[in-house]
Amino acid sequence: MDVLILAGGQGLRLWPLSQKSYPKQFLSLGEGASLFTETLIRFSSPFFQRIYIATNRRYKRIIEKQIPQHMRDKCTVIIEPESRNTMAALAYVLAFLREQKIAVSSLFITPSDHFLSPIQELEKAVVSLEKQLPKDTIGLLGAAPLYPETDYGYIELKHALSYEGSFFSVEKFHEKPSLKNAKNYLASKTYLWNTGMILLPVAYCYHLMEKHTPLLYKGVLQGTKALEAAFTSFSSQSIDCALLEKNVSLIVKRLDCYWSDVGSWDRLYDALQKDENQNILQGNVHAENSSSCLIFAKDKPIYTLGVENLVIVDAENCFFIAEKKQGAHRKKNRLFPKNSENIPV
Repeated sequence: MDVLILAGGQGLRLWPLSQKSYPKQFLSLGEGASLFTETLIRFSSPFFQRIYIATNRRYKRIIEKQIPQHMRDKCTVIIEPESRNTMAALAYVLAFLREQKIAVSSLFITPSDHFLSPIQELEKAVVSLEKQLPKDTIGLLGAAPLYPETDYGYIELKHALSYEGSFFSVEKFHEKPSLKNAKNYLASKTYLWNTGMILLPVAYCYHLMEKHTPLLYKGVLQGTKALEAAFTSFSSQSIDCALLEKNVSLIVKRLDCYWSDVGSWDRLYDALQKDENQNILQGNVHAENSSSCLIFAKDKPIYTLGVENLVIVDAENCFFIAEKKQGAHRKKNRLFPKNSENIPV
């Protein structure tokens, strides 16, 4: 099985801890490796033969430093001409593989900035999905909702399939529902969170691209140079919007593990290990009579007294304090200045 890791995202929802110059996938948010490195480690077993990493020039050196030494031989970094969302990234990788005459029957596609535990469950799910997946069908991995999340996409299940394991046909995709709808989805038990992890038969992908994204398909056939020259003319679309939400054959397998895209402060808080006061403290932090806080110190020590439910971040170009459930959301929060590439606007 070959893997495509999408690692070009800017990850600004955790600003200012995550910034354009160093987005969240490359941060060590707990005591271990970065989210990107942890993603790589999930695919270290011999079952996953080759790993392709799609990113842009800005992050090339960071990625090369964060690839574990024992995995370097199986990793290839592919530099996109520019960021045009995940569908264009996939097309550029396919063009690269054609040019290099690398035969790939299917690709397992995954984001680089999500949290998943235990990691052994992912390989089990992918092995099972590959075993059951017809050649003219796209396979998805979904996670059972734990709460009514309004910032996730949902997969509506049609009916259970007679495959071994938790497989379902797909009725419809729902993107970032209202709180009322999210509560209904949770109660109905007929929805899964869309993890963005896809098992894609390459021949079927070409067929779908020819039908639904003909410009990208033509570019793939012409090669990376032609595709690069035409990149700005392609619409910025996700793989979901460009292919999966069309009238295509899909099945989804439910992941039997904890999953989060850690896209907000409260979700990051949920995913990380806490101390006896339910705090997550990184760096030189002294939290007196303080609880349920996320605190990241950088250059100076941070002292707190009698606070709770706060995010405190000492970042390179600012100091940030927020209530955990508010945090930084570039679409909802307009307090940030617009004069820096590292400020969300």
